[in-house]
Amino acid sequence: LSRQLSRQMSHPKKLVAKQKSVISERDRLIETEKTATGNVKFRVYLDYFRSLSWLVTLATMFFFLAQNAASVGSNIWLARWSNAEDVSGAPNASNVSIGYYLGVYASLGFSQ
Repeated sequence: LSRQLSRQMSHPKKLVAKQKSVISERDRLIETEKTATGNVKFRVYLDYFRSLSWLVTLATMFFFLAQNAASVGSNIWLARWSNAEDVSGAPNASNVSIGYYLGVYASLGFSQ
C-alpha cells in the first residue's frame, strides 16, 4: 500500500487523471430523478403496513380514528353545552352542573 502511494505521488499527472476518472464514474452513477403523478397505489400502502407488524398498523389506525372521533365529539359536546336551557327557558342555566359539561369537554380535549 505504501509503495502504491509513493508511486502515485511520484506521478501527480496520473493521480489527477485517476481522480478525474473517479469523478466521471461517480457522475454516471447519478441518475436523473423520476417523478410520478397521480394517486398512490394501494399496493404501496400495503407494503408500508407489512413492513410494520399488523399490531402496530391496527393500533395506529385505531388511535387515528379515536383522535378524530374525540375532535368531532368535542365540537358536538360544545354545541350541546351552549344550547342547554333550563326548564324556565333561560339559556345556559341547565339543571346539570357546569362541572359535568366542563368535565366531559375537558376529557374529550385531553383525549385528542
